[in-house]
Amino acid sequence: MRVGHEEQPYVERRMGLRSWEMRLMSEVWISAADGCDMVRADAIVILRLDNTGRLTAQLRDEAKVSVTLLEGSSGGGHPPADLHRRLIRMIAELADSSGVQLIRAQHEKDGWRWVSESL
Repeated sequence: MRVGHEEQPYVERRMGLRSWEMRLMSEVWISAADGCDMVRADAIVILRLDNTGRLTAQLRDEAKVSVTLLEGSSGGGHPPADLHRRLIRMIAELADSSGVQLIRAQHEKDGWRWVSESL
């Protein structure tokens, strides 16, 4: 192990990046269920999709705060069982883009999907 390795943030260690390289990566944010709050994607350590269709994200902090990204009863039917996997896929794709991106859940007549927009 390198000296000072434990002081590097997890994402930097995991991806083998230095701090200046992390600053060059785009920022990806996710809109919470009510649209009033946004969570930075790299702060999420666990995504949970329960039986009611509620999707929550546990944040990487000592308090283990959870944020609701999608309410299970928010009209429009139950989201697909892989909605959380689709979110992870979109975060990974957007991490390679430039700029700041916002992801939010959207329900259309054919079901739920994640949409992104530049900020």
